[in-house]
Amino acid sequence: MRHSARGMGGMLSNFLRNRRRQKLIEEIDAQERPAPEVFAELVQMLREDGDFQAASRVAKRGAELHPDSAKMLQSRADMERVIRDLEKERIRQKIQSYPSPALFARLAELYKVDGEVEAAIRVCQKGISDFPSYGGCYLVLGEICLENGDYAGARVHLEKSAEQDKYNYTALRRLADVYMHLGMPDQAARRLEEIMGFAPGDEGIREMLRQARSAAGEPPPEPVTTAEYVGSAEEPAGTLVEDDTAEADVATAADRQTDLNKAIGMLMGVTGVDGALLVDPYGLVIASHMDGRIDEELAGAMITNIFRAVARNAETMGIGAFEEGLIEGEGGNVHIMGLEDMILAVFAQPTVKMGMLDKTIRDFADRVVG
Repeated sequence: MRHSARGMGGMLSNFLRNRRRQKLIEEIDAQERPAPEVFAELVQMLREDGDFQAASRVAKRGAELHPDSAKMLQSRADMERVIRDLEKERIRQKIQSYPSPALFARLAELYKVDGEVEAAIRVCQKGISDFPSYGGCYLVLGEICLENGDYAGARVHLEKSAEQDKYNYTALRRLADVYMHLGMPDQAARRLEEIMGFAPGDEGIREMLRQARSAAGEPPPEPVTTAEYVGSAEEPAGTLVEDDTAEADVATAADRQTDLNKAIGMLMGVTGVDGALLVDPYGLVIASHMDGRIDEELAGAMITNIFRAVARNAETMGIGAFEEGLIEGEGGNVHIMGLEDMILAVFAQPTVKMGMLDKTIRDFADRVVG
């Protein structure tokens, strides 16, 4: 009987707790500016329930409404750290099963954000050892050097990153900053012109280019057209670090690459689909099925820039985290979707059956992410 009473007590406690949580949610939704204590209490309850994503969203909203509240700012910082820790563990597990260069770069970036610089460097070195022709890890190393004021070191790593991926927007922009700090405005201008070749509408880059050309004593040039900026890729460089497991990891990566290429082929089975690209966060093409009319590297860079710009501003516009979108034109459509640490772009004709395409894209996502 006592056991039954304890059970009833637990049920009552859970009922009251759930009721309180629901009341807090309703209060936040109903009021224009709920008190910081309301947000803080709900964040704590969601954390205890293991709903970390929801807790993070609530903490972020509370901090935005109460930017002067030290409690809310700390709550937001704590939840962001929790989410990053969860992401680190997820990526570490994926690397064990299906190592890919983008995973190494993303993990190193997360370590860097949390101030774990030595861990970030080790991950970059491993990533470079296994995937020497990928620029993402060089980019992270370059950013670490920049944060430490080591412009000479940053130049070495960022130039390497740009060599491996000529459409890496971030690497080229950082490299231009480094050249300016090193008193090399003419070199900065050359890198900024490369960005203008695939992002001609970027006003920030246009202004940086104007300043670099002015510092170099040169008049502002005409914007570089996309057609003028299609060149050949550089040859891969050698590895920097030796590792006994490199051959096994490369073999696993090759199997993963085969799986991704097969998955991309699924999309081509839909009538009206002209091509598909899977790229990493830096614009490097991971897998593709395109005809010869489109430069894959250029398409990857442009899709990444579009996704990055929309994702960065989606929550500011009040639509929440960006997941997928559709670009419509007279000659066809481009469907864009984020898949964890990758971005999928599907090029389709206007006559494509949207229902069938959507289902196939979902099946593709389940296969790749799962």
